[in-house]
Amino acid sequence: MTHRILVVDDERDITALVAYHLAKEGFRVSTAASGPEALKSVADERPDLVVLDRNLFRQPIDEIALAQVDLTLADGVVVHARTDG
Repeated sequence: MTHRILVVDDERDITALVAYHLAKEGFRVSTAASGPEALKSVADERPDLVVLDRNLFRQPIDEIALAQVDLTLADGVVVHARTDG
């Protein structure tokens, strides 16, 4: 069984690079460029893992909504990078 990974970032170069390397390792990869697009993808595709740019979510409600959808629909973990400063 091939694991499904959703990569979420508004910078297309980063999304393409991460998706390329994950696909090269045999994962089924889909991408999203916004919070609402990520929520739809999680609901529709039920990825095993979501890799996202936490800074993409400008409003806390977007992040909370993604976390709630992830807990109820996806089997994976939400991974995010954070920069302080």
